[in-house]
Amino acid sequence: PNVLANPWMKLALKDIAGSSSYSAPSPKQLLTTFLEEEHQRVKKIVNGERRKPGNTEMGMCLVGDGATNIRSDPILNILAVQGKRVEFIEARNCAGYVKDGRFIADMFIETIKSFGAETIVAVLQDNATRSSWPLIEKQFPHIVAAPCMPHVVDLLLEDIGKMPFIRDTLKELGIVRGFIRRHQAVKAAFDQERQHSKQKSAALIKPCAVRFSVQVISVN
Repeated sequence: PNVLANPWMKLALKDIAGSSSYSAPSPKQLLTTFLEEEHQRVKKIVNGERRKPGNTEMGMCLVGDGATNIRSDPILNILAVQGKRVEFIEARNCAGYVKDGRFIADMFIETIKSFGAETIVAVLQDNATRSSWPLIEKQFPHIVAAPCMPHVVDLLLEDIGKMPFIRDTLKELGIVRGFIRRHQAVKAAFDQERQHSKQKSAALIKPCAVRFSVQVISVN
């Protein structure tokens, strides 16, 4: 809405409309009438996709993961996945709640019911929510609750930082990175060389012993 206060935006909208008498919508209209109309339009499309015969026959998977908002409140994101189709369902603020297995299970059970239990075949979360899995499966015996496999693999590979070769290499990389960052002339030369490299997106990565992907990138 604040963009509409820009006089250049008002002129641009008049040009797009092709009329000097065109009046841009007010911030209130954007946040109420137009937003609600767009929400209903998208909701209709999404509900139509959900009801397609193929979607019902194949079933969907609910995926959940934790996050934090700008106030550091705990957030639980829930998405529905089917093949290449991903639908964001909800980002629920969990501040003030005891985030145990019963609480998490109830959230997913509520979402499953809103979809229609027959359309959901699996619920995937990280290992920290393990206590909620049997509660979900008890409520819906046809649904499988399981861990997110990439997350499991990442956890299994985190201990790679304890291997002597990796540990020593990460330590040396930390020293090199610190030297480059503390010396502006060296940093400038590094940035200039990167511009001529095939990997222009490469950057100074902080070696980290708890993330396998960072270790692989750093060591390579």
